[in-house]
Amino acid sequence: MNSGMRVVTNALALAVLLSSAGCRAEMSEARRNHVLAGDHGWIDLTLKSAPKSAAYDPKKNCTVWFNSNGETQYSESADLEHAANSENPFGYRIVAPIGKTQAELTLSNCIAKPLVVKLPFDLAKDHLVRLAFDGTALVLESSTPYEPTSLEWVRAEMLKLQSNNASSDEAVARLTKLAFASLGLNLLALLVFIISRRRSPQRQA
Repeated sequence: MNSGMRVVTNALALAVLLSSAGCRAEMSEARRNHVLAGDHGWIDLTLKSAPKSAAYDPKKNCTVWFNSNGETQYSESADLEHAANSENPFGYRIVAPIGKTQAELTLSNCIAKPLVVKLPFDLAKDHLVRLAFDGTALVLESSTPYEPTSLEWVRAEMLKLQSNNASSDEAVARLTKLAFASLGLNLLALLVFIISRRRSPQRQA
């Protein structure tokens, strides 16, 4: 391979990498850890319908961008037409700082002109806000207390289970001791009864 062809090949490879990176973006792990370390809540976004617009092309995947307060949370290519027809909508759950939040959903590629819909809401600490895209707008469905499953929660539950098992083992041990003690007393009473019955005829003789 000559140098000119190598340069062209490298340029094409770089272009593919850049285009792939541009198709998907999300909050970095460092940013996510920082948000989790402070007061935060959760946003659950569900796309229940493809764009209800004459300019929508059902044969093309939609590029889904979701921002909160101007910060890109997620970007992904999705077949919304298939998801809507199969009744298995796309959904994303993200962590976000608490307070007044401006949610912004952008759909492009599957529509001639990007569709941008916005929705302001208050995100409370340790709450899950459920948003839904119905084909034309973002809708706030609910806001409820939420505690996500974590390794710390699993560990705490395991400790509780171990503690309960230990308590159960102690209870079983106590019941076993009581059962053996009761059996011993019954055997002793039976033995006394047998001995007393044997002595009674001798006394009568």
